[in-house]
Amino acid sequence: MTALAVLSPAQAQTDVRGALELEGRWFDVRDGDGLSGSVAGLVDIYQPLADPDLSLVAELFYRRDSADPHRSHGDVRQAFVQAVGRSIEINAGYRRVFWGVTESRSLVDIINQSDLVEDIDGGAKLGQPMLQLRWLAESGTGDLFVLPAARERTFPGPEGHPRIPFPIARGASRFPDGEQRRLDYALRWQWRLPDIDLGISWFDGTARAPDMLPCLAQGSDFPGTASGPNCDLEAAAPQVGPLAGALVDVLQVLRLAPDDDALEAAARERVLDNLVLVPDYGRTRRAGLDLQVLRGGLALRLEALARRRDGEWTLASVSGLEYTLPGFFATDWDVGVLAEHLYDQRDDNVFSQRFANDVFVGTRISFNDLAGSTLLAGAIVEPDLGNRLFSVELSRRFLTNWRVTLDARVLSDLPDDPLVDLIDGQDRVRLQLQRFF
Repeated sequence: MTALAVLSPAQAQTDVRGALELEGRWFDVRDGDGLSGSVAGLVDIYQPLADPDLSLVAELFYRRDSADPHRSHGDVRQAFVQAVGRSIEINAGYRRVFWGVTESRSLVDIINQSDLVEDIDGGAKLGQPMLQLRWLAESGTGDLFVLPAARERTFPGPEGHPRIPFPIARGASRFPDGEQRRLDYALRWQWRLPDIDLGISWFDGTARAPDMLPCLAQGSDFPGTASGPNCDLEAAAPQVGPLAGALVDVLQVLRLAPDDDALEAAARERVLDNLVLVPDYGRTRRAGLDLQVLRGGLALRLEALARRRDGEWTLASVSGLEYTLPGFFATDWDVGVLAEHLYDQRDDNVFSQRFANDVFVGTRISFNDLAGSTLLAGAIVEPDLGNRLFSVELSRRFLTNWRVTLDARVLSDLPDDPLVDLIDGQDRVRLQLQRFF
């Protein structure tokens, strides 16, 4: 990539880079509207300020989607001032920070919120306002994060995919103490030793992954919905049991009023027609560990987590290895074999159930050609139920500044679960064409 412009001698060191992207996606859906397209742009800016150790870094993103208005969005991925001293670094503003070493799931990564309208794998992240103090020592790196506000997770809209049958009440999201703007903090220390990377972390603040509460929509004429959704369904929903009163009984005998079963069904249908999901971002405390040990072509990896939410501590882990075979069968290819085990004790949440006791196997191939071609393929398998998630991604450059990426995600042998049946459009194929400047 090359700088776009040099505006004046005073701005000679300004570096502006960017990328444009055309994307097409196909989802396996029941109603046949699974095709969509979008265009996106990304601008990176690096601007040295008055002091050579003082600079401004920015990353601006925007996407326009043809099918889902909720996916048409912009975000300040990064916009922060960085001051660097001999052993201290200070970053203030919006920033993206990544923690973790494993392939199948980034378990300890917690600072930034996931941008789920980009993809439901959670790999795309929103910018997070922060003050980061970094201590650079010979033995490692220490970080203190002060986080003044939590960002809400983005979700596909009714026209987007995957498609769930109930709308999400985005404006009614719940936060600890009712405040989205509150001071959270995180600590991390990372040791970089010969052949060993070790990190330990602590986070105390607003959870990034919300629980989804079923609630009756605001203004739906149910009790308690005048000023907002009512999530106490037992109190808000009408009584649908047998109707009282001799007059009603007589009318039913004369077939001038619906019977009790029909009335119960109508009441249930009215509740479902007015049901919304409210994101609930509870408070969480998390102690994390990530470890990578390198021995020749072998990489051993571990991410472990102890977290407290809703008054209960639970454990989770991802552990495994990657073994790389250089010059595979006398070719220029480097072939890596990956295997990981995923465990999550918090299996009562629909969004974590597929990680409760799963196995990931995959391969990473670097073709070592001038186009930088790579292939990553894998599958997550639940041994007890047999359900599987397959994914594959193939990427290569062409014409110097272009890159094309084709990836697919397929779920198979899913459990016979009504919730799974309701979620439409989980399988998808995506083609991306990028031009870098």
